[in-house]
Formats: sequence, C-alpha cells, structure tokens
Amino acid sequence: MNVKIREGRDSDYPYLEEIERLCFPDSGRTREQLEQRVFSNPGPYFIVAEVDGRVVGYEMGYEVKGKLYNCYKAVHPDFQRKGIGKLLLDQQLEIARERGYKYVFIKTSNQAPGMLILALKNGFKIIGYKDREWDDEPAIWLEKEVE
Repeated sequence: MNVKIREGRDSDYPYLEEIERLCFPDSGRTREQLEQRVFSNPGPYFIVAEVDGRVVGYEMGYEVKGKLYNCYKAVHPDFQRKGIGKLLLDQQLEIARERGYKYVFIKTSNQAPGMLILALKNGFKIIGYKDREWDDEPAIWLEKEVE
C-alpha cells in the first residue's frame, strides 16, 4: 500500500466528514466546526494521508502555549492498524521541527485506545489527566519533546 502524506486542501473535507462519521459517530463535527477550531488559532496545520488518490486519514492542529497541539486525528476504519496514524504523527513532528517548536502535545481518551498506544509507543509521555474534558469523557494529556 502506497501512502502519501500531504498538506490538506478544500477538496479533502468531504472525506474528513466521512471519516469523522465513521470514527466518532456521536461527534457530528462538520467542516465548519473543524475549520473554526483549527484556523482560528495560531500556527494551524492540516495534513492528510492518501491511498490511491483517496483521503483515508487526517490530522489537524495548532499552537497551544508554545507547543504544537494535535486536536483532530482519525484514520478510516478500513485503513486502521496499517501504519497510517504513525505516518501522520511523524509528519506532525516534522512540522513541529520546521516551525521551531520544542514540544508536541496530544489529548486522547479511553474511547481512542489506538491513539494512546500509538503515542506511548512513539515516545510520548503522559503529563496529565482532566476529568470531564469532553462532556463526561476524561482526557489523557501527552507530550513529546521534538528532537
């Protein structure tokens, strides 16, 4: 499988909305909500993973307190556990390096055990926990120093 990681563009949003519906059926996030959250903050970034011309994963984030924050990330269920999340994570770290950030920051939850495992396997450290970060769902905070 040939995976290409590239900068996101407007034509990718229908794929993002589909992936959102499949991965987070209760969230109902739309293009407008994704854009509002990411592009109204400093240092936004938007990348996608593409297989045979089809967007199968994405990651979006921005700067929070001097760290590059990954706020949205998902991989289409048909393409999970194939290394795509790692490729997106690697690209996030590269973006952080290029922009001069010292740390990358992620929030995840028990609802996304794959993300937690991916982060821990790739050198992220748990730095905090917030009860009820998302309604009744607690968040696990992780960060990694950019090398």
